[in-house]
Amino acid sequence: MAAATSAGPLAEVEEECARHAAAPEHIRELAPADATDPAQEAEDVEIGVSATKLRATELCATVIGFATMVITGSTFMICGVLYSQLLSTYGASRAKTSLVGSLLEFTYSGGGLPVPYLISRYGIVPMYLVGALIYIMGLFGDSFAGSLDVWIFTHGIVTALGMAILFMCNLEVLYTYTPREGRGLIVGISWAGGGIGTAVFSPILSSTSEASGLSATMRIAAAGSSVYLACVFALVVLLRRHGHPFKDLAKASSRSVTSTNSSASGCRSLLHQMCAQNMQWCTNTNFLILFAALFIYLFGFSVPLTHLPRLVQDQGVDAIDASSLMSIFGVLNAFGRVLFAYLGECLGGSYLRVFAGTVLANGVAILVLPFCRSFASFAAFAASCGLVAGGRAGLLSLVCCQLFGQQLASRAYALLSVAFMLSQTFGSPTVALIYDESGSYDAGLFLVGALMLTASLLCVLLDLRRARAERAAV
Repeated sequence: MAAATSAGPLAEVEEECARHAAAPEHIRELAPADATDPAQEAEDVEIGVSATKLRATELCATVIGFATMVITGSTFMICGVLYSQLLSTYGASRAKTSLVGSLLEFTYSGGGLPVPYLISRYGIVPMYLVGALIYIMGLFGDSFAGSLDVWIFTHGIVTALGMAILFMCNLEVLYTYTPREGRGLIVGISWAGGGIGTAVFSPILSSTSEASGLSATMRIAAAGSSVYLACVFALVVLLRRHGHPFKDLAKASSRSVTSTNSSASGCRSLLHQMCAQNMQWCTNTNFLILFAALFIYLFGFSVPLTHLPRLVQDQGVDAIDASSLMSIFGVLNAFGRVLFAYLGECLGGSYLRVFAGTVLANGVAILVLPFCRSFASFAAFAASCGLVAGGRAGLLSLVCCQLFGQQLASRAYALLSVAFMLSQTFGSPTVALIYDESGSYDAGLFLVGALMLTASLLCVLLDLRRARAERAAV
């Protein structure tokens, strides 16, 4: 390692380009993203590989990404509909009932931390299978749960752990099997699966639970998910065997993090590798600013997902109509993921700049929510919040790729999940607790809206810092 890190940045990059085929996991240092190099002219051009195979690889990766997000994204975003059903079924306080969703968010975020390292050790195919099996076990556990406490474990931990593994495998597929040019649109389309799934499954969950009960609904969901994920898994196997991975030759805009070889065996060596690289992230200023922005923003991100249906029912709207708001949210969320990812691509890969705008708009939307009184105003909120929240969700993975490079993007995203764990997990219960004490959601909504506006300022600061560093490097 000493020999690799002591070489100059240009020699390091030249050495890495020469060794890509033989040792794709070789230790390397990331160099500035705007550095000009003739190799960039041929980026993602794979010599000796037919255009048909490259297109088929892109298409298969996009389908896998979309199909996986239908499962993971919708399970996350229909927490509000599920929250309302759990309140009706078990009659517990809103603060305790919200623990199902908040613990799901905690596990969904933290469960992805070791997955990139496990993928590098065992491969995408085995890890995707493990994630699918755990997810299905969680849904079957939900169907036999006899109390809210059991739901907190089966849905909040088991189901969410499966979601986390599936999500990180999906992220690795999209980074590996899509070209840098056009990746923004492909990721946007793939991430749109979460919004489409929310739009489809929200009314189904509500109406089926009302008609057949929550336990029967979850048994149907588990059986359907088993067949669905078996088909997606077959595509993953096909892509792994016959797809062609792409290599980004452009450099990233952060330099202080290295990727280490994962060939050493044993859990202890894997844990040592994770700890060593995570310590390097703690010295990366761009990463720390992005982490702080997410930490502040995510406190309120899931609040409308959890509480909007119940807030609307408190205004006299029935449960079926209230769940339709999540369908509106889901459709616009899917559109926002494609729109803002493509906008960032059209702006020359300025994903961070667009990301800052979506965080700002999300905060404004939350601040307006307390003034909504009619169903039409709630529908307008669901549409606008879904649009910008979807944009933020779709852009984060692209921001990681922009700042930290293709090879390290999934590991950066996984470590950023700590912000999800420490912040997003407590947002919904805090707002529920404020409601239990005051009888109103207004104070909690004003709090999370103000935090989102603060987070947008940090995103702007990060973008200015990145732009200044790029100008200095020219």
